[in-house]
Amino acid sequence: MAETTSLESQLIAGAGKAVAYDPEGVVQLAQEEAGQKLIEGVKGIVTKIGDIKAAVDAQNKGYETNWQDTVTKMNENLGSLDVDYFDKATNHVEEMKKTGYDLCASGKEGNRCRTKELIKLKQFSNHVSEVKDKITAHKELQEKIDAGDLDESNYKDPRKIAILGSVDGMNSKLGGKNDAEIFEHEAEIDRLKSSKGMTRGGGNRTEEIANIQKKIDRLQKNNPQEYGWNISYINNQGEEINERVTLKDIDDLIPTRDNDIGNGYLNDVSTVKDDNANFIAGVKGSGAWNKRAGEQKAEAAINEKNLTSYWHDNHKFADPLIERIGEHPIFNGMTYSGLGITQVGEDDIIDPEERDRISTTDKQQMTNALSDPKNPNFNEDLSLELARDDYYNNLKKESEIDLYGTEYWNKDNLEYPVGTPHETFEDKQAAIKEFLTTPLPGESLTDFKEKGGIVGAAADKGITWNSETDSWNKPEYDVEGTLVKFHER
Repeated sequence: MAETTSLESQLIAGAGKAVAYDPEGVVQLAQEEAGQKLIEGVKGIVTKIGDIKAAVDAQNKGYETNWQDTVTKMNENLGSLDVDYFDKATNHVEEMKKTGYDLCASGKEGNRCRTKELIKLKQFSNHVSEVKDKITAHKELQEKIDAGDLDESNYKDPRKIAILGSVDGMNSKLGGKNDAEIFEHEAEIDRLKSSKGMTRGGGNRTEEIANIQKKIDRLQKNNPQEYGWNISYINNQGEEINERVTLKDIDDLIPTRDNDIGNGYLNDVSTVKDDNANFIAGVKGSGAWNKRAGEQKAEAAINEKNLTSYWHDNHKFADPLIERIGEHPIFNGMTYSGLGITQVGEDDIIDPEERDRISTTDKQQMTNALSDPKNPNFNEDLSLELARDDYYNNLKKESEIDLYGTEYWNKDNLEYPVGTPHETFEDKQAAIKEFLTTPLPGESLTDFKEKGGIVGAAADKGITWNSETDSWNKPEYDVEGTLVKFHER
């Protein structure tokens, strides 16, 4: 595991590394401004790299508070962006006019020049409108959540929260749209010009450098100014991230609970209970739990888009899956390296007897690898498989409780009926199923139904009610089979 360090020292170290690759100082500004907010949010917390949840929670809380302040200010401004946006936009337009439009020749000679400059001004105006529209859309979504009209997801993405907490006008910075790409190309040229770069692979790299310079020239030729925001945050893996985000990043920053999952589940339960009612009544063609139909319901309910919500949110039928998955046998046989956790056994394979020795932090990492799409070890296929399996099993359990009663899934009591103990929970379930699917000697159809008997299940065993003789037609093997033994117990 990593050594214990303070968040403050992590930030300082990160800033030093960033400046070496950031001659324009963009990331350094992020450290000084956004980074300071982060430090304030986690002041007093000294943490191991692996013990990051408390630090991330404190950081998120600080940025969420900043976002609420932004929402409040927009409402005070009757929906407009704050005054810092206005000042920066006005200053930029005045500069564009002074260095562009005003320098165009007078009369017809300057018409084309003025048209080009007006187009640039219009483009910037449209950009400012887009910024306002995107921030406003998130503001309105937040207000629906605050009013109880929508449910916010429990999933927390530190990057998205940091962006929301940084989109105020004071933190905004105007910069060229292509600046980041230009910087990357310039860094590549510097690398190629180094003695190591020029000789790598043999020969001079002059032509390659010239091609990269042409790309830079094209990018610089059309490099309009746009708003950007410097953010600094610690992600769920404990890594400090500093970056400049732009308009394209202001999308889907507030995840909401996918209520279609819970509503769809209730509909599926209703369908299953309708099927059970027919099976209990012995309707021809009805049947017990259908495995393939259950799998199809799970596949229809859980998909790549709502997977994260399924893992992190409560959907009316169980606690979030992330809170229930910790001891799941799925982890047995996985590798420590694949999950990014510390090996506690003799080899890289996780064995069942090693589970108790895995640290709490690493157990959290194990669940994150299945539930957090931002985790570097995230396996979407496996995550989806587990979520659908969970949905399937919950639905099957609902079906069994509906058919066999609540006692069927009561693991705290191994007696059934009262006074008859069973060695295992599975033995008890088998006894309940036997009792409710097999008429007792002398038991009428009415008595069988009143005790909760399942006529369709009895019919599957070849036991049917003969209304002419008012008795049960039973298969020949019954006289020596388990049914008689069960009745005699």
